[in-house]
Amino acid sequence: MAASDHLSKGQWRQMTFPGMGRIKREQPMYERTHKGGYKLSYGQEVYRKNTSDPYTVHHIAATHRGKEVGRIEWDERTSEIGHIEVNEKHRRKGIATAMYNMARSLPTKEKLGHAPERTDLGDAWAKTTEDYYPRVRDEHGNMLDIWGND
Repeated sequence: MAASDHLSKGQWRQMTFPGMGRIKREQPMYERTHKGGYKLSYGQEVYRKNTSDPYTVHHIAATHRGKEVGRIEWDERTSEIGHIEVNEKHRRKGIATAMYNMARSLPTKEKLGHAPERTDLGDAWAKTTEDYYPRVRDEHGNMLDIWGND
């Protein structure tokens, strides 16, 4: 999804993607301020592949001066981080960790965790968290030797 697709506070809309059905974006449910003037907002998107079996994707967006500069998303079915990104200009300011900590503190039924497949940058960040475990695949889907065997 392009950055322009992200919604500001209080807005929602329904969209249709091929093969996905409708998506309803909910207004932010929780907000928090992070040092440096960053605002973190939690929301949900409800996806329907067809008329049954809806599932929710949770997200936290970090904004600075009204523009989205970071985002973390996770699917309620796996409770794994599906996507985390911070704009290059805003990295190394604790934004990814603040979004992650906020996500872990939310009153959701699932406990958020790291996905086993991560990019090098994502893995480097995951190592800074308290619940790190080695990734098993790289960003290209290649199996990694996490046990030290050749």
